[in-house]
Amino acid sequence: MPMCPPFVAAAISQSTVLNNQIQLGDVLANQTLDVIDVSGSTSLVTAATANTFGGSVVGGGSAAVTSTQSLQANVSTNALMTVAHSAGDLTVLSTATTGNSGEANIFDGGTLTGTTTQTVGAFGVTAIGDFQGVLATAGDISSSVQAIANSQGYGVEGSTSVVTLNQTSAALTQADGGGNVQYTPGSILFSALATSNNLTATGTYGSAVTVTANQVMTGTRTQAAVYAGTGNAQEINAQATTVGNNISANNTGNYLEVNATQNNASYVRSEANLTSFEFGAATASAYGVGNSLLAGNIGHEIVLNNTQVNSGGGVEVIAGFTGDTGYDAYVTATAIGNAATGFACASCDGRMTVHNSQTNSAEVGAFSGAQITTSGRSVTGLSAATGNSASFYVTSPTQ
Repeated sequence: MPMCPPFVAAAISQSTVLNNQIQLGDVLANQTLDVIDVSGSTSLVTAATANTFGGSVVGGGSAAVTSTQSLQANVSTNALMTVAHSAGDLTVLSTATTGNSGEANIFDGGTLTGTTTQTVGAFGVTAIGDFQGVLATAGDISSSVQAIANSQGYGVEGSTSVVTLNQTSAALTQADGGGNVQYTPGSILFSALATSNNLTATGTYGSAVTVTANQVMTGTRTQAAVYAGTGNAQEINAQATTVGNNISANNTGNYLEVNATQNNASYVRSEANLTSFEFGAATASAYGVGNSLLAGNIGHEIVLNNTQVNSGGGVEVIAGFTGDTGYDAYVTATAIGNAATGFACASCDGRMTVHNSQTNSAEVGAFSGAQITTSGRSVTGLSAATGNSASFYVTSPTQ
């Protein structure tokens, strides 16, 4: 796993960073944990990353960062936990696969500039996390599985940033999670998240943030799936989230500008299937979107120029629950071709300027179903499919 050591500069001058990373061989992380009987806690953490780069500037200095990351190979994680009798009071499974990962931060009044380019070829970025306790008991269980082809983060604190990001993925990006347990009196969460291209930008303490981002997904698919079952559970949740291209930019400061172009030409699938013979509260939720943008400023001004195109294999979201006897069941499936949200702060004299263009030519489908074979107190089902969704508003932070 090629790693560039994080740069940390504390100065009032200009720092220049040039980073170039190429991964040509497969990166694999596999792990199995066999548990007989545990009274305390059980943990299994599995992670694989092809290229990672990070840096920070503190003390008022400025930085110009140019980073190029290329992955031309497979990256995968495969984690399995088996429990014969008891998993203990708390069980945590964390499984994460990342192709290219970058982070650039600036603090204390400096300026961050530069361009980041992340590319993944026609390979696989996959993660599998599985909990198997068919005859076992457990307290609380938290199992998360994540697969991201390209991910870049920017952090700006009391400073200024003007940065450009180019992300291209031709990979199959897939996260599969779930498991089985006989009995739990606690809370269970099985979750899976898959994203082909991801950008997160956060500004605080009066920062001014300008981000230009171009994201393209042309791979076979982006998929997240959870399959989970219990014999008797007090509270159980199965959550699957799939996003082809994702941008999240939030600032608490004077100015936020986001210039975004997102193009997803691949199949997006999200599926959450849950069974529990006896249950207290059972929730199966699945969410899938081709292109997603969220931008907000708790400050004076936000400028948003957004272009989203979703085509290709379509967006398919499936959520289902089957139980025999219990209380409350919730099933939700949400599918969107393009989604954009922007907000500004009314009590900060905020102003918003938006240019938004969304085109969806792919099929978008949401399917949910619930079956209670004997008795239950309540059943709630929701299926929502939208081609293009845009919401822009000015409001107070407390509203």
